[in-house]
Amino acid sequence: MKYELDLYDKWSEGRAEGIKEGIEQGLEKGIEIGEERGVAKGREEGIEIGQTQGRQEGIQQGREEGAIQIAIAMLRDNIGFETIAQYTQLPIETIKKLSQ
Repeated sequence: MKYELDLYDKWSEGRAEGIKEGIEQGLEKGIEIGEERGVAKGREEGIEIGQTQGRQEGIQQGREEGAIQIAIAMLRDNIGFETIAQYTQLPIETIKKLSQ
């Protein structure tokens, strides 16, 4: 009977150690997987945001360049600075620089 109790005690200790080790390994693996997924998602979101911001900046830059081209054409037709500013939304200082 003592042998059976000792055997059961050893089995219980081994089981407890195995569970503890399994939990530790599971946590480590879970953290590793979570970090990998987080990095991948962060990259995807970063690329998406970068593309959206880049597109918006490109549109804004195109509008500004278009307004400058219109202002230059209006200056060639001797249209006043105030009128050009009103139609292009460009600052008068910018228009004066373009006229030089």
